Amino acid sequence: MSHYLPILPFLRIDRDDRKSPAIDAGLFVFKIYWLIGWTAKIRAQISNLEMDLMRQFFAMTFGGLTPSYYARQLFFGALFAAFFIYMKSRSPSGIDFANTSLAVVSTLLYPYARFVYESVVGFIMGGNVFFVNALLMLATKIITMFVCWFLAIFIAPLGLLYLYWYHSRQPSN
Repeated sequence: MSHYLPILPFLRIDRDDRKSPAIDAGLFVFKIYWLIGWTAKIRAQISNLEMDLMRQFFAMTFGGLTPSYYARQLFFGALFAAFFIYMKSRSPSGIDFANTSLAVVSTLLYPYARFVYESVVGFIMGGNVFFVNALLMLATKIITMFVCWFLAIFIAPLGLLYLYWYHSRQPSN
C-alpha cells in the first residue's frame, strides 16, 4: 500500500503492514532533509553562476569605460551637481532628498550619457575638423554637457547597452 502526500507527490512512502508508523515518519523526515540538502546544493551552484554572470555584466557595462575617461567625466558631472544643489538650496522651496538623489544619480550616469553623445557626434562628424570661435565652441560644449547631465537617466542606458554589446563581441583574454 502506498501513501502520497498531497503537497509533495514525489515523496512516496511505501508502507508495509509490518512497519510501524514511527519508521514511516522517520523515513519521511529523512526524505525531506535529503530533498532540502539537495536543493540547497543546486541553489548554491546556481547562485555562484548568477554571481559570475552579474560580475561579468557589470564589468562589461559599468566597467566598460576607461578609468581616466570615467574620472574626467565624473569630475565635470560633479561640478554640475554642485551647481544644481547650490542653486536649489538658494530657492525658496530649498533642497529636498529627491533633488539631491537626482543630482547624485545624474552625476554617476553622466559619463555614460556623455559617451553616447560623443559617439553619436563622432559618427556624424567623422574625421572632419571645423574652425570656429573659441567662445562659441565653449558655450556649445557647456550646454551639451549640461543637457547630457540633466538627461543622463534617459541617455545612459543606451550607452550601457552599447558597452555591453561591444564588450560581449570582444574575444576573451
